[in-house]
Amino acid sequence: MKSNWIAAGLALALVGMAGTGAAAPKTKPVRTATAMYAGQAPQQAATALLDAARTQTEGGSWETIGVGRVLYLGGRKAEGEALFQELLARTQKTSDVYRIAQVYMEAKEWPKARPLLERMLTMKEHDAGDVMRVAREYVEHREFARARPLFERFLAMDDYDEKEAAEIGAYYLLNGDRATAEAWFDRSVKKDPTNVWATMRMAGAYLGVAPQD
Repeated sequence: MKSNWIAAGLALALVGMAGTGAAAPKTKPVRTATAMYAGQAPQQAATALLDAARTQTEGGSWETIGVGRVLYLGGRKAEGEALFQELLARTQKTSDVYRIAQVYMEAKEWPKARPLLERMLTMKEHDAGDVMRVAREYVEHREFARARPLFERFLAMDDYDEKEAAEIGAYYLLNGDRATAEAWFDRSVKKDPTNVWATMRMAGAYLGVAPQD
């Protein structure tokens, strides 16, 4: 009888752990040591350090993406991609998706980045900042037609400052639409006519200089 009570108690404990999202114990972080790289060939040093870095992330998404970035851009794309796909399968954060997209863009793989940018705009937590980030990338990759509706969407969210208004206006001016550009400049001036960062973005656009984020 006593063994049955013990079994029942264990079952209830396990259910309680599942209900609170308890996870398996994390791997103890490996300490970086000079022996990992001193006198080692570059590939051997990189492997030892990356093996340590994997444990040091302790499951953090940005840290994991950082390790994946080194793998992906360092010639070990399959390993980096595996980390990205595992994270993309479970993340609910637009910041995670954007950071992975940035790695693809850094690798000059725009077609792989674009679907992730679009995914950001459908995620529950996305905000005006995400809309602006995606629009900027479309401008950067010479797809202004895709950026234009995002700028209007950004405007409708009514969460922008004078610098952002001037920046958007600059993009319109650089793409030949002066009337729309100056309407955005007007919004910027109305918010703060003394902000140097906004003013220089306007001036730059008239001289063909793109805004600096």
